Amino acid sequence: MDREKITLSGAQETMLATLYGRALNSRSPKSVLHDDEAARAVRRIDYDFRRTGVAATTAAGVALRARQLDGIPADRPAVAVFEGLTMYLRKEDGKRLIQRITGRFPGGQLLFDA
Repeated sequence: MDREKITLSGAQETMLATLYGRALNSRSPKSVLHDDEAARAVRRIDYDFRRTGVAATTAAGVALRARQLDGIPADRPAVAVFEGLTMYLRKEDGKRLIQRITGRFPGGQLLFDA
């Protein structure tokens, strides 16, 4: 399999920690998410994932958080807190994220620092 070399830094590089955590969890016999796609993606990326600092115990936390977020009922109002996030997003990425959240929940509040 050809591996793709990537060069990321800053906030973009932190996304790899979540991907790697999901991939590590999928390898566990007691996997929470069974995210085989994350595992396939990690195998295709030429990157030293040790740089993320994610270990098996951290991966379980990443998976549990993802499962909890996936389980939020979409038919109820919700609060989304963006503390410390918006400064790392490009305008179009922030807009897309807000559209995804407001498209899923019928009402609620967005809280963020500016």
